[in-house]
Amino acid sequence: MSRFPTDLEGLHRACLDWRGIDPDEACKECGGSGIKVYGDTSTWRGGVGGQSLTQDVCDHCWGSGNRLQPWMSHRRLAASATETRQGEDA
Repeated sequence: MSRFPTDLEGLHRACLDWRGIDPDEACKECGGSGIKVYGDTSTWRGGVGGQSLTQDVCDHCWGSGNRLQPWMSHRRLAASATETRQGEDA
């Protein structure tokens, strides 16, 4: 007998539980997985992409899966790193 639920809702709850995410706090965009499938290959920086389904980090929770506790935005982190480098060059 499998220790995993056989119904999709039960499996989803088990996955959220495994990640330590309360179902009521799961990100609505990615369902708590921290990953989304995008309809093109553009990057989170807004770079040009092609026409293909692309799996990448969720741009709402930034991979945490929790809508109340998002991880740091990749965009904000990149901007902070750029500011730090520019400050060191001055």
